[in-house]
Amino acid sequence: MEYLQFEFKNVPEELTEILEAELGMVEGFEGMNYEYDGINACYQSKDFDENTIKAIADQYQLTYTVTPVAQQNWNAVWESSFEPIVIDDFCYIRADFHEKPTTSFQHEIIITPKMSFGTGHHATTQQVMRMMRNIDFTGKSVFDFGTGTGILAILAAQLGATTVFANDVDEWCVENTIENCERNAISNVTVTLDSIEVLPMQATYDVILANINRHILLAYMHDMYTLTNDGGTLILSGILTEDIAMVNQAAVTAGFTQTNISNLNNWVAIQYIK
Repeated sequence: MEYLQFEFKNVPEELTEILEAELGMVEGFEGMNYEYDGINACYQSKDFDENTIKAIADQYQLTYTVTPVAQQNWNAVWESSFEPIVIDDFCYIRADFHEKPTTSFQHEIIITPKMSFGTGHHATTQQVMRMMRNIDFTGKSVFDFGTGTGILAILAAQLGATTVFANDVDEWCVENTIENCERNAISNVTVTLDSIEVLPMQATYDVILANINRHILLAYMHDMYTLTNDGGTLILSGILTEDIAMVNQAAVTAGFTQTNISNLNNWVAIQYIK
C-alpha cells in the first residue's frame, strides 16, 4: 500500500505536542518521525482526505509538503530513533526492545506508545517526574489528568499510591495506558475514556498530575481545585515560561498556593498545595 508523508517544517516548540495530538487523531494515521525543526506524519493514501490535514495546518498557520512513500515498517523506524530516558538516578524509562540498564535506578518504567509521543522525552514530563520524587505517595489517591501513555500514573503507583485514576479523551491513549500498566505489572490504575466534566466531584484526590497544555489547565482550574483534597498537591505542566503569570494567577484565584516551580528548555512545571 502507498503512504503519504506530510512534512511540517519550522514548527514552534510550543506547538509540537498539540500538533502531534491533532495529527495522531486523523484517520489513516500510521506513524510519526521527528526532525530537528519539524514533524513528519505518515498516513495510508487509500480513501484519505487531505482537507483534514490542511485544516489543522491552517489553524496553526503552518505549511507542509506531501510526498508519496512506499510501504515500510513504521514501528521499526520509530524503534531506530527512540532512546531510553534517564531521570537522574531516580527513574529509567525504556521501550521493551531496549536492554535493561546496567546501572541502578530507583524505578524503571517500560513504555511502548501506540503513537510516537508521550514517551517521557519531553521536558514537561521530566520535570513533573522530578517533582514527584519529592512527594510522599504512600497510601495516597492520585488523579492523572490527561494521562497520555500512562507514564505518570505508573510512576505514582510505583511510588506507593493506593489508587490511581487516569483519564484521557483519546481512545489510543486509554488503550495504550492500559497496555503499559500491564507491561509494568501495575494493577491499581483505573483508566477511563472521558473528560473531566463527567467526573464525580464528590471523588477527591491527594495528588493531581496535569501535564496537558495551558488552555486546558486554565479551563479546568476550578474543577481541579474541587477534586483536590484539603492539603493535597497539584502539579501542572505543559506551560511555557511566558505563560507562568497567567497560569499562576488562575491557580491562586481558584485557591491554590504555589510551593515549587522548575524550568527546562522554556517549559515549566509548577507545584501547588490546596
